[in-house]
Amino acid sequence: MFCPNCLAEYEEDSVWCESCEVELVEGGESEIEYLPLLETTEVEPFARVTNLLEEAGIAWFVQSEESLGLLPRDDRPGTGAPGDRVATIYVDKSRLARARDLAGAPETVAAG
Repeated sequence: MFCPNCLAEYEEDSVWCESCEVELVEGGESEIEYLPLLETTEVEPFARVTNLLEEAGIAWFVQSEESLGLLPRDDRPGTGAPGDRVATIYVDKSRLARARDLAGAPETVAAG
């Protein structure tokens, strides 16, 4: 059987994945809940954080949208320009604390 988070192989009676520490449910499949880790309009932080997540075996995905220019981005004062592309990196809820530690991400992520 394979972990739904990191795809590592595990024994049928396992409760936790030894590779990524995700709780395994009966039948080998669990629904992963994703939460936002970081929003950015810049390539460098995106590449750095996603590389760290990959190296740590933390499942992630990205959603991109157009900024409305209403809220600050990337912990900088001011606002992102309207029309800027904003990438939001989401991670498995059970690995969010570890992902924040790796990324140096704040506790909350801006929206809008």
